[in-house]
This record gives sequence, C-alpha cells and structure tokens, in this order.
Amino acid sequence: MSACAEVHSQRLLGEGLDGRGAAHAERCPRCIAAEPALRALARRLEAGQAVPGPSHELAPRVLLAAGPLLARNRRLHAVRQLVRAIGAALLPLPLILVADAWLVRSAYALLSTVLPGMVSLYLVASYVALLAVLLGLAYGAIPLLADRQLRLRREFYV
Repeated sequence: MSACAEVHSQRLLGEGLDGRGAAHAERCPRCIAAEPALRALARRLEAGQAVPGPSHELAPRVLLAAGPLLARNRRLHAVRQLVRAIGAALLPLPLILVADAWLVRSAYALLSTVLPGMVSLYLVASYVALLAVLLGLAYGAIPLLADRQLRLRREFYV
C-alpha cells in the first residue's frame, strides 16, 4: 500500500498517525489537501450518518483510465473463447474421420461387387472429395462464427 493510502486509511479510521505517516502527511500536498474531507468523512462514519456517493465526474475518469486494461482483457477473453470453440469443434474430428474412412471402404467394397473397378474408384473418390470440401467449409466457418458470436455478445453487454 502506498504511503498516501496508509495515511488516508488511518485518518478515515480515526487512528493517530505513526511517525512515518505523520512525516509523510506534513510533506505530501495530496495528503494535506485530502485531510479536511477525510476528517469530515470519518466524523460522518462515527456518527452513523449516510456517506455521500462518488461525484458524477468520477465514472468517466475511471473508465478513461481503465480503458486500455479493459481493451486488453477483452482481446484476451476473445482469444480464449475462440480457442475453446475451435477445440470443442476439433474434439469429435478423429471420430468423424474414422467413421468416414469406414464408410468409404464399405462403399468401395459394395460398389466393386456391382460396378467395374475404375467406376467404383471414381464414385468413391468423388464422395471423398465432397466430404473433404464439406469438412473444410464446416471447420473453416468455426472461427468466423465464434468471432461473430463474441462480437454480438460484446455489443449486447456494452
């Protein structure tokens, strides 16, 4: 805790200042300027009276001061959400690929009994190309959809 904060808390609690705190309070212009307000506030607290709320200029100043930190936290949160969405989407991918491989092998075996080998291979290869395009489009859209949802959530809560 800074020396000013210690002096302010001791004054608010009505405690006497120790030697180091008293020396600081005598030299510090901020502590000198805040002393009357702190003593008045301490008297109100001791008497059980209502304490006035913060001034109306305080909120914009706090938001302005905290703006860079809030923006950095928002970016970190967005990256974490994006990583979670991609991770959740990639989790079933091995199972999907195994199921598709089994389906392609079964389809080729079935088609080979009915059709010539090259025609069966052509049909199975066409199906594999279609699956690759569909999986590519589906998994390529995940980051875009996750980013859109994060943007909508950000707009809703701001």
